[in-house]
Amino acid sequence: GDQTILAAKEFANTIKPYTSAPTPEVLNAFIGAKQNAGIKIKTTYKNTFVLFAEAFGKFKFDSLKTSQLQYWLDQFNNPATRNTHRRRIVTLFRWSRKNGYLPKAAQTEAEDTERAKEPPYNIGIIDAETFKDCINKMSDHPHYVSALALATFCGLRRSEVHGQDWKDIHLDRNLLRVTVAKSGTAQNRLVPICDRAAFYLQQHRVKSGPVCDNLAIDRIRDICITAGIELPNNCFRHSFISYRVAQTGDVAGTSLEAGNSPAIIHKHYRELVTKEQAVEWFSV
Repeated sequence: GDQTILAAKEFANTIKPYTSAPTPEVLNAFIGAKQNAGIKIKTTYKNTFVLFAEAFGKFKFDSLKTSQLQYWLDQFNNPATRNTHRRRIVTLFRWSRKNGYLPKAAQTEAEDTERAKEPPYNIGIIDAETFKDCINKMSDHPHYVSALALATFCGLRRSEVHGQDWKDIHLDRNLLRVTVAKSGTAQNRLVPICDRAAFYLQQHRVKSGPVCDNLAIDRIRDICITAGIELPNNCFRHSFISYRVAQTGDVAGTSLEAGNSPAIIHKHYRELVTKEQAVEWFSV
């Protein structure tokens, strides 16, 4: 009946001519295509593709099977890391199918691999007193004060702090444009500068150039932890988001400032702190 014709057409689609290429060639083609499209993926995909090439560089790309890919993914003990690598190779395989490096099948070998179950995501924050201790420790390291202010009062990510340029900080308008934001995403944004952030930034303001070096947040954490201050991972940004949503009661607005989705704010940051605690935070 009609289903036979449909099945035949679907099968014909899977055996259309395609290029059987070495895995390194496909990886380079993928990176080149994305770069030509103006998409910056080298830093995000670099770690995955280096490891992937080490494991499969001697194979033809179209010969790779789900069992091989699953065995490779299982080498990563951290579920989040494993899922990140899986997500990237699924994107690679889908692109390869679309661009003639794989048969036009409905499902790629990478898509058939299993996703790891990740443990619940724990948000680690600090209180205003701990924040004060961190600020006080910076009196001996004043060149790190601006970086700390951007992380705690503006909620910039570590990479965003390290990439921030003074020319994008407008203290006359109490706004900053995130310098290293990812184009076309929520990370590309304007962030309000609160009074306390402006106070600290004004002390170290220059016309242009980087706000800090590319390890400033790491150095700040090292200095504070060495002094006996307990700092959970990523606690500066986590604290900002938690206190900001408590201060404003505006999930959508906070998500715009932080450069993530309202769903993430709802899931991880609501009802962690009180409005009174938020007032203390933004008064440090």
